[in-house]
Amino acid sequence: MIFSKLEYSHLKVCTMVSKSFIVLLEHPCFDKTLFRRGTPLENCKGITPVESELYGRKIKNWVEIHPGFGRLWYSCTSKPEHKVIPDFSEALPVREPVPLIATSAASEYVTMPALKRLKIKLTHYGTVHFKNEKGMTVGDVVKTVVGYFGTELPDGTMLSEVYGAFDSDDEDVSEDRPATYGDAQGDHNAWHGIRGHTVSEDGTLTLLADGYDS
Repeated sequence: MIFSKLEYSHLKVCTMVSKSFIVLLEHPCFDKTLFRRGTPLENCKGITPVESELYGRKIKNWVEIHPGFGRLWYSCTSKPEHKVIPDFSEALPVREPVPLIATSAASEYVTMPALKRLKIKLTHYGTVHFKNEKGMTVGDVVKTVVGYFGTELPDGTMLSEVYGAFDSDDEDVSEDRPATYGDAQGDHNAWHGIRGHTVSEDGTLTLLADGYDS
């Protein structure tokens, strides 16, 4: 069957063709490619990594990462409903991005095989921990990262102090408030996609975010 040779985004385009194709792609044989269903694992222990080569360097891949992360961008000031990603279920050449929480990708697993726990190392910021006994989804990751950057700094730093440290004259701090992790990033407040992953001795998967300046 030709469908079995198609990758994620191409299968999503096929769902637009007809209802018959949608029904066909609900078959369990497409679950792995479409990052859905299955029994989530506690960690990566027991998974044999697949070796590949990138820019002449050998790397190990314990899991497949949802292709949506290749298109995912995030700013510290984003809200879940404002976080956008091209909708793979409407993957035509010319499409405006839509809210991630309105796409099918939001409920799909971050990795395949699916994991109950993982971490993301955010460039310049720190590490965010995730947990979902039903398996981590793309939507889980975005919402958790939003919550992390919206958390107030533990030392009680105020927003006016943060802006003062950046020597900014154009920020409005007329209504001062406790600063958040997002506020503290200044102009370095965004990341785009995942550049790779590592696995620790206890089997914990850490995704490495690809950061960039906003």
